[in-house]
Amino acid sequence: MSLESILNLPVETPPEPEKKKLEIIEYVPKEEIKTGDRAEDDFEYVRKSLKEVIDNGIKALNNMANIADQLQDSRDYRVVGELIGSLSDATEKLYNLHKTKGEISTLTGKKSNNTEINVDKAVFVGSATDLLDILEKDKSDD
Repeated sequence: MSLESILNLPVETPPEPEKKKLEIIEYVPKEEIKTGDRAEDDFEYVRKSLKEVIDNGIKALNNMANIADQLQDSRDYRVVGELIGSLSDATEKLYNLHKTKGEISTLTGKKSNNTEINVDKAVFVGSATDLLDILEKDKSDD
């Protein structure tokens, strides 16, 4: 083949690759978090959000630790260390949230739902006839 015949060959352009549509994935939280105007609702919202952050962070930490072990790269280990620090901060925030709630309930005089009062000894203040009248009334109500 001569140089002229090579130069006169038609140039074929490759076909354009097909454009792939990206799939959009929507974030769906584990459970629906109700919000409201009350401080108790806000406490529950923050608590559930922090717990979800901690749970997702633990999963990410496990995955990142596996990647760091496989690649043996110092940057990956640095990321694992930063993730551990972030998780410990989130855990501390959750603890401080509970501590703050306890302090607020102590200051306002409100007792939390899980506080129980145990009465070891009960004392009746009154006369014997008053006590008998109350006991007879309770007995007749049953």
